Amino acid sequence: MIRAGLRLGGLCLLGVLLVSAQTKSTLVDGLQLPYKLALTPAGNLLVSEAGGQPNTGRISLVTRSGLRRSLIEGLPSAASNSPEATPIGPTGLVLHETSLYIAMAEGDAVRNGATQGSLVLNPKGPSAPLFHAVLRADFDGDPDTIQNPFSLKSTDYQTLVDGWPLELTNSDGAKATLSLLASFQGLFTDPVTVYRHSDPFALGMDHGKPGTLYVVDSGQNTVLRMDSASGKWQVLARFAAFKNPTAFGPPFVDSVPTSVTVNGGQLLVTQLSGFPFVPGYASVQAVDLATGKVSPWIAWLNSAIDLGMRTTASGAQQVFVLGFSSAMTATPPGDGQLWQYDGPVGKVIETFTTPTGMAIDPATGDIFVTELATGKIIKLALP
Repeated sequence: MIRAGLRLGGLCLLGVLLVSAQTKSTLVDGLQLPYKLALTPAGNLLVSEAGGQPNTGRISLVTRSGLRRSLIEGLPSAASNSPEATPIGPTGLVLHETSLYIAMAEGDAVRNGATQGSLVLNPKGPSAPLFHAVLRADFDGDPDTIQNPFSLKSTDYQTLVDGWPLELTNSDGAKATLSLLASFQGLFTDPVTVYRHSDPFALGMDHGKPGTLYVVDSGQNTVLRMDSASGKWQVLARFAAFKNPTAFGPPFVDSVPTSVTVNGGQLLVTQLSGFPFVPGYASVQAVDLATGKVSPWIAWLNSAIDLGMRTTASGAQQVFVLGFSSAMTATPPGDGQLWQYDGPVGKVIETFTTPTGMAIDPATGDIFVTELATGKIIKLALP
């Protein structure tokens, strides 16, 4: 039995595994390591992809009929420090009008150190100077109408790092301006990891207040509040490590944030617990926007990696929490699970293979999920 709990008024209630009826289908396949999603005004999807070879990251637009076309190509990406060396580059996305904000993850900036759990800077150097950053792309028109990609060359990376805007023109004559909104290059010490890197993984925005962008840094275990025009930022909340409840792995386990959703006067932040990925120790935390105070919102989850909300035809609010795997250390890892909450009790309504991101269309209620290993976006039509 799978257990999960939603904390309301300080009370944590347990839920059980139930499956409801829905229609699951593949919207598109053949994607190159897809991570996160964002909806466009026309109801299409923007998806961040790591690509295969170094520095082949891209942002694709996928139509509701399942057709893919590139929007931006040639973004930095490289093999991560995971055991599988899975490439990572562009991750979190936020689209506001004609401006697209892109989180650039760690790439190959770090490698394992000499002692268990420690990290060092990559002795070979990173594959690009644009990792652990946030980029902003300003298009001269509606991104839904752009038919051909804007492409970056490796020499363009230094232009952005040097603080200059990059003016791009595609084959149709459309224009876009790419700029480095913020870079998190500082070196941070840590008693366990020795060097603690920066790994921006997800973005969020209250579109009624577009002047503020929220950035989840999975390496620093923080959520940042950033000015979407100047890039000036501050740490809104830092998530503390917890004592490892098992005899396996390090003495303390990181509370790794993986997504951020604005919900009124608070942020809802999913957390994938760090190694050894103890089942039941992932969660959703609420962060007060005024004070930065962190409080539990949903507990007893496994590897929470994204969250979405929708309003039903009757006006009720539903919350959906996506988990990367139900058993992270199993061989092969367990399927990812989508939890639905209509109240304090949650239920698993669907499973996926290595899901990393989700988006919910408020107009139709359809849920879209990226699968990293399969290269698919899965569409889930709920009753």
